[in-house]
Amino acid sequence: GDARPEYEALAHHFKTLAAHFDFVLDDALEQDLTLVAASFEAIDRYVDATPDASQRQALSRAIVDRLRGREGAFEMPGPLAGRLHMLLARLLEGDIAPPFADELARFFEVSERLRTTSRPEVFVLCVLGEARCAAEMMLLVTARLRVARFTRFFLVLSEVANLTDKLHDVREDHRRGEIAVRPGVALHGR
Repeated sequence: GDARPEYEALAHHFKTLAAHFDFVLDDALEQDLTLVAASFEAIDRYVDATPDASQRQALSRAIVDRLRGREGAFEMPGPLAGRLHMLLARLLEGDIAPPFADELARFFEVSERLRTTSRPEVFVLCVLGEARCAAEMMLLVTARLRVARFTRFFLVLSEVANLTDKLHDVREDHRRGEIAVRPGVALHGR
């Protein structure tokens, strides 16, 4: 399916932010970023909807394997498989599939730790780690135009945005049993 609006907006806002750093994205690169954002959304939707940790890890491994060009026995949902196929074609075209898949594997590891930790300091570090991984994947797609000042800015902005989003959702996520950390003063203070 189509990406949720906030994911699609990510690619468009990336272009606007980058322009302030004399980092110009052409239409083709903006389309690539839109594809990456839509792929993140599809991955997020399916992984988050998998409540069992072992099944979630199997799905995560299958996604990473698919981006490494390996087909496994895992039954990939049709819309997700289609999105990954389009993403892999783009990553192969840019010769960035291996580092992208490695970064996604790190993202999944950090996300799983985020789900299971009850320690506020670890939770916050994982939120920041998730953001760095996601930002690095976006930056890989734009590597040929990488500008050092923008890269640093985008990494920090990604961390702040992810932390704000997670803290906004933390009570509901805990209530649904999606995370182990308890919302409260200790977590928000961290």
